[in-house]
Amino acid sequence: MFEPSLQSPGYGDAMQAKRAMVVDNHPVMRRFMSDFLTEKGYEVVTAPDGLSALEALEDCSPDIVFVDLVMPHIGGEKLCRVIRRRKSLEQCFVVVVSAIVSEKDFCPADLEADVILAKGPLDKLSANVDFIVNQVSSGRRAELRGRVIGRDHLAERQISKELIEISGNYELALEHMSEGLLETQGSKVVYLNAAALAMIGIREEDLLAGNFVDLFREGDQAMVVKRMFESLDVRRPVLLDPLVMPGGRLVSIRILPVRKANREDTTLVIMRDITVEKLAEEKLLKSQEQYKREKNFLENIFESSADAIAILDKSGRFIRWNDQASRLLGYSFTEMRAKRTFEICANREAMKLLVADIRRSEFVRDREVDLKRKDGTIMPGALSMSILRDGSREKIGTLAIIRDLSHWKQTEEKLRFLSFHDPLTGLYNRAYFEEEMKRLTAARHLPMGIIVCDINLLKFINDTFGHQKGDALIRAAADILRRSFRSSDLIARIGGDEFAVLLPESNREVVEERVHRIVEEIGNYNKEASAQSLSLAIGCAVSEHAPLDMQMLFKEADDNMYREKFREEQTGRSRIIQYLFRVLGKKDFVAEGHVERLEDYAVKMAEETGLSGEQFGRLRLLARFHDLGKVAIRNDILFKPDTLSREEFREVKQHCEIGRRIALSSAELAPVAELILKHHEWWNGQGYPLGLKGTEIPIECRIISIADAYDIMTKKYYKEAKTPEDAARELRRGAGTQFDPDLVETFLRIVDPG
Repeated sequence: MFEPSLQSPGYGDAMQAKRAMVVDNHPVMRRFMSDFLTEKGYEVVTAPDGLSALEALEDCSPDIVFVDLVMPHIGGEKLCRVIRRRKSLEQCFVVVVSAIVSEKDFCPADLEADVILAKGPLDKLSANVDFIVNQVSSGRRAELRGRVIGRDHLAERQISKELIEISGNYELALEHMSEGLLETQGSKVVYLNAAALAMIGIREEDLLAGNFVDLFREGDQAMVVKRMFESLDVRRPVLLDPLVMPGGRLVSIRILPVRKANREDTTLVIMRDITVEKLAEEKLLKSQEQYKREKNFLENIFESSADAIAILDKSGRFIRWNDQASRLLGYSFTEMRAKRTFEICANREAMKLLVADIRRSEFVRDREVDLKRKDGTIMPGALSMSILRDGSREKIGTLAIIRDLSHWKQTEEKLRFLSFHDPLTGLYNRAYFEEEMKRLTAARHLPMGIIVCDINLLKFINDTFGHQKGDALIRAAADILRRSFRSSDLIARIGGDEFAVLLPESNREVVEERVHRIVEEIGNYNKEASAQSLSLAIGCAVSEHAPLDMQMLFKEADDNMYREKFREEQTGRSRIIQYLFRVLGKKDFVAEGHVERLEDYAVKMAEETGLSGEQFGRLRLLARFHDLGKVAIRNDILFKPDTLSREEFREVKQHCEIGRRIALSSAELAPVAELILKHHEWWNGQGYPLGLKGTEIPIECRIISIADAYDIMTKKYYKEAKTPEDAARELRRGAGTQFDPDLVETFLRIVDPG
């Protein structure tokens, strides 16, 4: 859905008001752009995807549109193309905003946009947006057109580049499919490939965001709606009878329901143009006299068809067999002569049913059958058969058309795999797990066991080390579970950090043995792991008697898991803090006695300044953990011998906030979380991150900043060590600006540098 910005004035408040639209699937980016453009005097409309944007553009004509490139439900490139085709928007200035301009060489003209803007750091993005809107407002559009702005602020990401190439390959494959592929969200069309456009006969810009059902004749629409709902209800593909498209093409349609990772339902429509086949059938069914007159024409169709075509006599033996049939099944016509259809059908019972249907209705269309190739392999095919009659209505044979469904089946299998599997781990997803819970409710699966596992402190690891480390732990947990269970057990990732396993026909002894195996595998992993160790909370439950209530059994296992998780996280956070402190020792001066000296200074300063017992305790903790956030800062920045760049210094300054977040996750460090945040504030207010000054800065932070600076200056860390006398002069030089002047003198009396 599109949404008018909360900050923008209502439509109609100002006749000449500037209007802007922001289309981006990321809510933070929409909010940021909306707030910024509102401050620039624009009425702003935002939309989370191309489909919502097209609906919004029915009611407004913005002066400038900012479009994200990669979005669900009609991407940025197609949206730009539609905007360019609408006469009401021909004066609209289009800006494509993307974070992947460093990985792919884009040109605005290729995207039918005026400008491409790199999604860089927010301060750079703000400046670039400000530059663009100023140029547009002042009538200097021509100077902007064709430019790519902000690319210099982005670094190329290899993984993004590889994903772009893979995505491009998939898109290229889809665009060159002989089958038409169409996707709907609800009833709205959000994607069509080239083959689908050719079959429908309507321009893409007129189809996108339109109602899929409106493509069909009024008499067919109710049937199409019914079959779409039927497909969604049974969650299986549905094959429609051939339908006439607006351009006059006759198509065979398969509706395939897909449930995405966010549990959102969408529909894929696979279309195949069967116009030529239908014409061939109709001509072959004409009288013998017409058949003779058009024999040469029909022979050409027969031999050049992309499908395998065969003609059988009245007894069901092959009397004609085109080249495509030979290529598909491997038999020459000589080898096939006098053979019956039963001899190439892998399932004789299915063939008997098909023959019975032909005798009853004289026609079978696109019946799926498995056919045996000459080399013994099985080919999935769609078989259409029609009774052939002469002018006197006497049966003279049967026409068979065989279409190779191998590629179609492979595509269908891939889509089915994605609908039931977690893309990160390859395990089953929650939707499949819940379906299996329903299926296994029968008493014959007793005893039934369920094991639920949850990765401890995953959010903490994501927040501290980044989501790449968290994803690596998730994959490691999935691999451990695969090694720990039988092939008959069903393993699924049912949440961000949660896994579940169904163990049919497994008593308590078996289930507990599997739990023990998981614990052993985790221990082995942690012995070999060079990165963050893995900890799982595990709960299990077993039902041995009917009736089997799977929901209650799952709840019991889940409750048991959360009880263990509570116990584990009480000690787990302390272990992680200890681990982080060891990491900090490699990144800072912990291993060189720095912390011990700071603690010694802290004790003496607490006595000299008369701190309370509570303040003294916080000061000692702060001395040890004030730079805890540096564990998340890159080593090449921390140990860079030269002056840091502006961007590098900005990253270093983040260690205060990172350290605060880490401390808040630990009961023992939570009392100093705010002190860790503020230990780089300056007396004159020029410090970071909050710009506090004077006594607004906690006294513990003021003491640590002096002691930290003195110890760094007098020990050889980054540069040559200063003498105590030189260090004292530096502290006095910073008194009143960086340091509390009174505390500087107190500190110097303690260390007595002379």
